[in-house]
Amino acid sequence: MNVDTSERDLENIFREFGEIDHIKIVRDHVTGRSRGFGFVYYHRTRDAAAAKAELKDARIDGMRVRVDFSVTSGSPFYRGGTSGRSRRLSDSSR
Repeated sequence: MNVDTSERDLENIFREFGEIDHIKIVRDHVTGRSRGFGFVYYHRTRDAAAAKAELKDARIDGMRVRVDFSVTSGSPFYRGGTSGRSRRLSDSSR
């Protein structure tokens, strides 16, 4: 993902597929600059699946991105999934 892509940019693209819980762009802890990948958290797994299917060969801000599922250990903040796990959509450079 382009290091200049913002959470708002991702929201404008991904909200078409369903209600977004939140978006997280991973940033360098020293510089605060994007590390070139992030996560889009949906309330419903089916919305994440629709985004994954539709955006499989997408370009965002001139960069080809890989859109895929990422499974994390459960936290009350994250919704969806099963067995204490949640589904989130990973957006990173190919």
